Amino acid sequence: MNQFAFLIGAHKTGTTYFNKVLLANLDLLKESGVYFEASGTVKRELTKYLNKPLSEGSANSKLATTREYLFRHKKDFQRLLFSNENISGNIESFKKYKVMYPNVSSRVKNLNVIFEGEPVDLYFFIRNYSDFIESSYSEYIRNCGYIPFSKFHATAFENGACWITVIDNIIDVFPSAHLVVVDNQQLRDHSVDVMNELTSLKLSEYGRIEKDLGRASLSAHGLEIVQQKNRLRLTRLPAKQVDAIAKKYPKSKKYGELQLLTPELRNAYDVQYTRDLETLRQRGLLAKI
Repeated sequence: MNQFAFLIGAHKTGTTYFNKVLLANLDLLKESGVYFEASGTVKRELTKYLNKPLSEGSANSKLATTREYLFRHKKDFQRLLFSNENISGNIESFKKYKVMYPNVSSRVKNLNVIFEGEPVDLYFFIRNYSDFIESSYSEYIRNCGYIPFSKFHATAFENGACWITVIDNIIDVFPSAHLVVVDNQQLRDHSVDVMNELTSLKLSEYGRIEKDLGRASLSAHGLEIVQQKNRLRLTRLPAKQVDAIAKKYPKSKKYGELQLLTPELRNAYDVQYTRDLETLRQRGLLAKI
């Protein structure tokens, strides 16, 4: 275990749930020698510097400012854990570049430059392709407005979906980092073990862990309402309204699951995901939980 650790993604894999559990237990973490920071502050102070190349050894005020921010608690804690899924990029870029996380290499490379040889643990959460794609579509609608799923899938995943490629891109630009990949099902089935993996603690519990801490995705009925409202407004609904619809009409027997892929395509994605998990396991990258 290294002193510094980063959860860098991916979206729609349980990162929000993970963050909220740890944020609800900050006092416990600090008492145990762990500093944790997530989302808002990390986004403002770090991710905004990942968009453009940072030159090692240059008189770069942004680089110095970011280092000072990240290292400010180095002497006070045994473990410093930062979390922001946008370190790896964003879902909106999928559709623009027709591939998953097209900017992950440049952004993680900048993270490497920022740490200047400091040992770092990187964590990357993944999820089965079918659920990830459909949940990503819900997220895209929330942030960018309604488009038909067929159009989203045909463009955002035109070149296929492949976690292995994303992970290899991370390793290529930050080879010195210790990378651990966590399957979303591991988080669902063994949440405390996953928390301990990232915090480096050996706790038996993290307070009361609720199952609905993540942001709700749209149900089938919720998607219909968003589509109707979008036609009436002729502009995209604000994200807060989409969130409200998702909460009011949750995925359930009454409102339906958001299952948009054909059974044949879902099965093909599931076969691929099972194969990819085994590859990650054989390479020693999948969390041993």
